[in-house]
Amino acid sequence: MRTLMIVFLSVITLFIASCGIDTRTDTEKAPDVAIMINDRSLEKATPDIGGIKLVRYNPKFAEAGIADMESRGYKVKQITDVPSTSFQQPLTTVMYERVK
Repeated sequence: MRTLMIVFLSVITLFIASCGIDTRTDTEKAPDVAIMINDRSLEKATPDIGGIKLVRYNPKFAEAGIADMESRGYKVKQITDVPSTSFQQPLTTVMYERVK
C-alpha cells in the first residue's frame, strides 16, 4: 500500500511540474511570441494604408516579428536597438509603414 501511495504521489508531482512549462528554445517559440506581440500591438491601433506603426520586441523575437508584420502588409521603415542597462532589458523598436 505504501509503495502504491509513493507511485501515485510521484505521478501527481510529475504531472503538476510539467503543466504549463514551455520547454521550447527561444528560437523555436519566436514565431509564436512575435505573433502575440504583433496581435496585441495591432489591437490597440491599426493604421490606415500609408500609416506608421511602432512595435517593440525583445531582440530574440524581432526577426520573427518583422517577418510576421511583412506578411500582414507592413514594410520596415526603421529599426532601433536599445542596449540593456542595469534597469532595462534590451529592446528592438521597429517602425513599420502599412502598404497593404
